[in-house]
Amino acid sequence: MRNPMKALLLAVLLWVSSPVSAAPIQEYELKTAFLYNFALFTQWPNETVTDGSPYITVCTIGQDPFGPVLEQLQGRKIREKRLVLRREISLDQVRDCHLLYISANEPENLARIREQLQDASVLTVSDLNPASTERTIVNMSIDNKRLVFDIDMMAVKQARLVMSSKLLRLARRVY
Repeated sequence: MRNPMKALLLAVLLWVSSPVSAAPIQEYELKTAFLYNFALFTQWPNETVTDGSPYITVCTIGQDPFGPVLEQLQGRKIREKRLVLRREISLDQVRDCHLLYISANEPENLARIREQLQDASVLTVSDLNPASTERTIVNMSIDNKRLVFDIDMMAVKQARLVMSSKLLRLARRVY
């Protein structure tokens, strides 16, 4: 979608109307749409995205639950930058990402991932157990058969990212 408001409207409609319990593939189709919108409504520091590269890199670490659905993001554009996917990367590659999806099977590695990203501008997204004390910038979860997300603003500031107020309004919780 070329118009950011249309993309936001699509995310809202999906968020409000789509139960995610019907089939696993539907859950990850919805999560893929959310990942796109998280990237669309996030600004990275100038030195991160104006380094001459025509890409925004979307990575996954750990077991990739998306299957072929995530391929929908490959080549899509956000602010004249094409999305490039790097799947199941290693810990030493996390700094090469703009958006990093941390698989639910990675909670034991989250501290090491955070250490690697300590001064990096990487938008971290996960669907780790919401009761966990380990968090990412955006944490998705299922609540009452709906996909919801929480945003950790301290982590956003530490990563030197700026999230659109439109995205913040859609979050279940911003803390």
